[in-house]
Formats: sequence, C-alpha cells, structure tokens
Amino acid sequence: MNKLYVAIIGYGMAGRLFHLPPLLGNPMYVVKYIMTNNEQTIQELKSNYPSIEIIHQIEEALTDQKIDLMVIATPNDVHYAYTEMSLLAGKHVVCEKPFVESLQQANFLFELAARQKKILRVFHNRQYDGDILTIHELIKQNPFGRIFSMTARFDFYSPQVQPRWRERPGVMPGKFYDLAPHLIDHVIRLFGLPKSLQMKTYKDREGALVDDHFEMEMYYEGLTCYLGAGQLFRNPLPRFQIDGTNASYYKYGFDQPDVNYLDIGDSYQSSGLRSELYTSQHEKVNIPILIGKHYLFYDKLAKDIQNNITQDSDKSYALKVVGLMEIAKKSDQINQIIEIPQSFQKL
Repeated sequence: MNKLYVAIIGYGMAGRLFHLPPLLGNPMYVVKYIMTNNEQTIQELKSNYPSIEIIHQIEEALTDQKIDLMVIATPNDVHYAYTEMSLLAGKHVVCEKPFVESLQQANFLFELAARQKKILRVFHNRQYDGDILTIHELIKQNPFGRIFSMTARFDFYSPQVQPRWRERPGVMPGKFYDLAPHLIDHVIRLFGLPKSLQMKTYKDREGALVDDHFEMEMYYEGLTCYLGAGQLFRNPLPRFQIDGTNASYYKYGFDQPDVNYLDIGDSYQSSGLRSELYTSQHEKVNIPILIGKHYLFYDKLAKDIQNNITQDSDKSYALKVVGLMEIAKKSDQINQIIEIPQSFQKL
C-alpha cells in the first residue's frame, strides 16, 4: 500500500494535540508539510520534527502533486475557502469543526468532493472519547429502562477573556461554535435527529466580546437532551448525565488523557473520575471508563482512502451537525423553539 502524504494547514492547539500525534503514529501517513507563520512554533517544529517542512501559504501544498491529504486546522474563517481550494486541487480533506456556517455551504463542499472523487471528512474526533464510548456501551446494555433525559456539557472555570481569535468577533466565534459541534454529534449518534430545539447564548464574563456560555435543548418524543458549556463554573455540573425510568448515570470530569493514540484495545482508564450508575437513590455501582481511541479517526480515513470509500455515515452526521447548529443560531436570535425540517432525515 502506498503511504499517504499529508499537509497540516494551521498549527494551533488542534494541529499540535489532535492531528499531528495520530498522523505520526500511523505508518500509513507521512506528514510532509505544516503551515504556520508563528516564529516560536516554527522553531519548535524544526527542533522536534526536523523531517517536516514548514510552509507559509496553502498554495505550497496544493501545488505539490505528492500531497494526498490536506488537514485544515486553521481559524474558522478560512475553513470553507481552504476546503474548496483543496478539493479543487484534487486532494482529500479533513476539516476541523466547526465546519462551515450553513447547510448550503456544507452541501456544496460535499458535492464538490463527490465530483472530484475525493473524501471530505469533518474532524468530529470526540466521538472516540473514552466516556462517550462507555456511554454507547452502557446504552446497548440498557440498564436505564426508558431514557427520558440526557445532559452533555463542557464546563470550565476560565474567568479572564483572552486575546485569542476564538474570543473575538469574526466567523463562527465563541463557545457555541467551539464546543456545540461535539455535543450535538454525541446526541445524534445516540438518538438520531430531534423533533425541535432551542438554544440561547450568553456573555457571562466581564469584557466578553462573543458568547462564552450557551444552553441548548433538543426535544425528542419522550426525551429531552440538555447541552451546554460555560466558563464561569467553579464546581462543574456532570460532564454527562443520563436518566431513565430504572437507572441514572453520572460522569464527572474530563477524561485523562482526553485523547489516546496507541491502539491498546478495550483498556479502561485508571483516572479515578466519577462514573456511577444509580439504580435507586442510594444504590450505585462504579462504571469503568474506556480509554479514548482518537486514533480510530485517522485509521478509518486511511482505509477509506485506500479502498476509495467516499460515502459513509460520517458525511450524514457532519451535515446534520451543521444544519442543527444553523437552526440553533436562529433560535438564539428569535428566542423561540424551532421545529426540525423533515428534509433533514435525508441528510
């Protein structure tokens, strides 16, 4: 099998922590380029990864016929443009979340990928977190009876507004665009599309220029999913909570590590985080948490590229996440519950 040559476009936190390690750890990939203009980052890369070439413009990778895969890990404002440019140049593409602002844009890019006979994937890597993998297994075992409520959150205590692009006005800024894609992706993989939703954003911190807190509800028949994230939570709520007629599950804290790049099988964490199933008010059992398997994203992608598999469920979930986020933003603007169009079932 021929190796896949990769260009990582952008090298902030996502490129450094979530993309480069699994790509370096998979023998099917060769990271040829990293695009960055940060001088400190450039020196670190030269010291730590001398075989990787530093580039300063995306065109340097697009014109290299050897590059098979473009990983778009830039600020959100160029996700659409860089994905389109990469597909037109005949490259496969992985684009960071949030993908694009509208379902129309997302559909266009996936249609372009189909015309170019290339794979386009949105990087919903947290589907491979240990806690959500554990929840999928727990729901399969079904100790809950009828599930009527689920909560999924990303809460932090970070009281100071930082001079970062995510915290300034622009294209897809703020906590909603940063973290809602993960939470929505979790919910629709578990329960499918909701019948309706409502979302509200807030600026809690002094000097906040964009939302730093959101609360969202997704309504199903007999089930409500509560999603949220905030940055002034001194004693955070459960990371996940599931309530059913027979049992409830609570998971507190973030997995340590959140990501795992070694294929070590179905091993469990030794993090000591609270993960408990209550079968009555006072009776509980500890639920071991699986170790995250983020490496599976790039394992699957390599196999799909080699086997020319361009259509799978990842596209459907990516489109639904974008569509639901677009509706959620409208809900925030008009302060109303919005019904999900039936057309979303065909995404």
